[in-house]
Amino acid sequence: MAKSGKIVAIRGAVIDITFAPETLPEIDEALSLQGETVTLLAEVQAHLDRHTVRAIALQATSGLRRGDEAVRLGQPLNVPVGDAVLERLMDVAGNAVDGRGEFPASLPRRPIHRQPPALVTQPISSSQASR
Repeated sequence: MAKSGKIVAIRGAVIDITFAPETLPEIDEALSLQGETVTLLAEVQAHLDRHTVRAIALQATSGLRRGDEAVRLGQPLNVPVGDAVLERLMDVAGNAVDGRGEFPASLPRRPIHRQPPALVTQPISSSQASR
């Protein structure tokens, strides 16, 4: 099963990509767009038909052309989570960009699109309870 498609249109950050029908990526799935001089991330936003998705590029699209390859990553974007990311800056792909070194490989990563925790599992502080 082919996991890649071809870019058919680029309009700023909006990119249309064709795939074989049996390999059409899911909504919110991450894609790697691979141009001759650039590789960047995109996220599927809509299915236009049985062969085509519309994606949003998460970085500048300069250097991409029609016909460039789009590779399915098989999952939504994942970013590091936990105390180690507090007071840190990261890009949309979860890479540290604050000059303080990379995040540890052992740090858990979670998808950016997921269900919130159930309200009953969230702690309530005394200041919230008095409202």
